[in-house]
Amino acid sequence: MVLNNGQKWQTDDALRKGMTEIRSVVADALHPIHEGRFAAADFGTLADKVQEHTDFIVANCKLPADADLQLHFAIAQILDGVTAMKEEAGQDQGVVHVIQALNAYGEHFDHPGWVPLSH
Repeated sequence: MVLNNGQKWQTDDALRKGMTEIRSVVADALHPIHEGRFAAADFGTLADKVQEHTDFIVANCKLPADADLQLHFAIAQILDGVTAMKEEAGQDQGVVHVIQALNAYGEHFDHPGWVPLSH
């Protein structure tokens, strides 16, 4: 992703709502994941929640073409993470992909109050 001539890209309510929800469900899962208390089924449930919020963004977000193109990079990485969370191995790496996408989103899009996640 790149900035818009050195500035963050604009967002709309749907994008901010969806990304906030994705960040929230991932943040809630981090502690149990780090403690090894997150089972394969839990990763599947998390993947479904992230997918649901991503689908909301895709259906409702209306950005100008240039900003939308940049958003697609983050969405693609989030979806790669969703796919990995549904696999038998490397589920935790799927969460890392989503976190990286969320943090890149925060660096490139104007989302007031956005706080990056660490993992």
